Amino acid sequence: MDETDGSNHARNPSHENHHPRLHRPPAPAEDIARSRKQFPEITEARVILMAMLYHLDLGVGRVVDTLKKEGMWENTLLFFLTDNGGAPAMQAVDTPLRGAKGQNYEGGIRTPFIVSWPAAFKGGRSIATPITSLDILPTGAGAGGWTGCRGN
Repeated sequence: MDETDGSNHARNPSHENHHPRLHRPPAPAEDIARSRKQFPEITEARVILMAMLYHLDLGVGRVVDTLKKEGMWENTLLFFLTDNGGAPAMQAVDTPLRGAKGQNYEGGIRTPFIVSWPAAFKGGRSIATPITSLDILPTGAGAGGWTGCRGN
């Protein structure tokens, strides 16, 4: 959510697509310094990645905090996922899974996929059914009450 443009996103955060700085210049210098101190054994590229992931975590936290503050959290369907496994070039370790980013082994394609909707289901559980990002549209449409394709 952009807090600097004067818009009223907090009143209507639906369809909010929060993209952190993951594909831009690195995270703020203080976050990079914090990660460098916390992880002295990793490469500088990995330090920057850890700082950017920390920044991502803060951004998701701001979105959730705003939803709670506005009384919208309980009935908000939130998806959080990544697009691929860890990259060996970034010292990622996908153990115990075989493979990594760019490979069709589980380590390259099995990623975190978190769904939250407090009013509809309790958290803290895992589901073994395979899902992909392609499931977001029909899930969201069904959660919103759309029945257009059922039976077709």
